[in-house]
Amino acid sequence: MSDGWSIDHSSRAREAVLRNPWEWASAALIFLLLLFSSYLKSDVSKVAQPAVYDFLMAGTVALHVILRIRFPKELSWPVLLWLFLMLGYGLGALDALLPQRARDFMLVMSYLIVSFVFFAAMIYDDPRRRLPAIWWGYVGAALIASLTGIAAYFGLLASAEFYLRFGRVTSFFNDPNVYGAFLVAPTLFVACRLSLSTSFKDLLLLPVLGVLVLGIFLSFSRGAWGNLLLSGAVFMVLAFITSRSPVQRFRLILVTALAAGCGVAIIAWALSAESVSDLFAQRFSLSQSYDVGEGGRFDRQINALQQGLTAPLGMGPAQWEEITGLAPHNVYLNILIAGGYLSFLSYLAFIGLTLVRGTKAALRQRSAYQPYLLVAVAALVGHAAESLIIDVDNWRHLFLIFGLCWGGIAIAAREAREEAGDWRLAAARPPVMADGFHA
Repeated sequence: MSDGWSIDHSSRAREAVLRNPWEWASAALIFLLLLFSSYLKSDVSKVAQPAVYDFLMAGTVALHVILRIRFPKELSWPVLLWLFLMLGYGLGALDALLPQRARDFMLVMSYLIVSFVFFAAMIYDDPRRRLPAIWWGYVGAALIASLTGIAAYFGLLASAEFYLRFGRVTSFFNDPNVYGAFLVAPTLFVACRLSLSTSFKDLLLLPVLGVLVLGIFLSFSRGAWGNLLLSGAVFMVLAFITSRSPVQRFRLILVTALAAGCGVAIIAWALSAESVSDLFAQRFSLSQSYDVGEGGRFDRQINALQQGLTAPLGMGPAQWEEITGLAPHNVYLNILIAGGYLSFLSYLAFIGLTLVRGTKAALRQRSAYQPYLLVAVAALVGHAAESLIIDVDNWRHLFLIFGLCWGGIAIAAREAREEAGDWRLAAARPPVMADGFHA
């Protein structure tokens, strides 16, 4: 599109998808994988219990490794930082009081790191087919989870309690906080797609946006609410900075107004139910009874910080909560306690590097893949902030967001190299005179 950044949905793009059967099959498989990414119910007492998504992930990774996979060189630093983090965990686990818990945790973390690298490599290898497959599969999973959770909350399902926890929607997740955060990135993507709309038929995405917003609201997760607001604000800022025409900026303003109006209307409708309004009044505060006082969230975080500072090598992963019975509910403190200074600094460096390079790439990129990276970076900002109050280090969708960011970073770096190569090639050509002969 000439009036701003866009996602390529042209007939030429669709023909390219069908030209190579393996690439088409790969995109379809990844779409199917993401479609199952919202079904994660499991026995919460077992750290390493896999879900259907995990079996599909293992098969998908193995198949692509056998047939073809390319890893961009831009992944060198992030992979190295994750190796340092795991080394810190390993050193801490040497003196772990519960070594089996530490081994299970490290096994899960290794798998999640592999998933991050896999998604980044898949996006870099074939962004035209795989980026839409990933995002629309993610939206599909989020929509199914939201519709199921909403139906359960309002008593439209026979086994409604299976999808609820303490009156809050969990849908196919164990925790309403994870469920709510899972919906944030797809909500941003649908809003982004609406801002790119050139057809009235795209307004059909408005109900999808409404369902996702209502799903986040009914999770009654303050972290997810704040995540959505912060990541939405970051996306709007980045989108305004990168928009290249008044028409694109007008669309952004219009979509923001529509999304805000839709969200307010849906939430107002939900609050008309007494059960919703009562729980909302209870949850809509900066602090709860379990946040303050002795043994509260903030007290736990202070104790965890003191422990982390006095144990530079850490005490091993999955130990602190099991020993003390108190989770710090802060991923940064969790990593400090588990892997000591090495793991803590490695994770901070990874998050900082991802946000800095992701933002630079999103601002510099001018291809059809820019909107995807804008959404991923904005979603990561929200999750990084939510990590201050919730343990997110084993959330599968967070590592998907990592992969979306670094896949976009690698694409932008490749485009920059190609552009630089074109400039060098043009500079090397001898000038052509008016008569057609080289000078």
